[in-house]
Amino acid sequence: MQSEGYAARLWAENLAAGQATPPQVLQAWDQSPDHRRNLRLEQATQIGLSILAHDNSAIPSPLWTVVLGHPR
Repeated sequence: MQSEGYAARLWAENLAAGQATPPQVLQAWDQSPDHRRNLRLEQATQIGLSILAHDNSAIPSPLWTVVLGHPR
């Protein structure tokens, strides 16, 4: 995060792979205690989202990412 210029007081990241829809991703994250805790960080004031479709057969597509943070 810092190498990309984001000075965070705190940050958390969730990744998912292969789910077809946003509700499926949220369900998967909600079933994981660590991912659920990240999504419920009350101190987080900023969010970044990405969805990447790709052709790498070693990793299910698409890849979903959410980054939550609170800047310094």
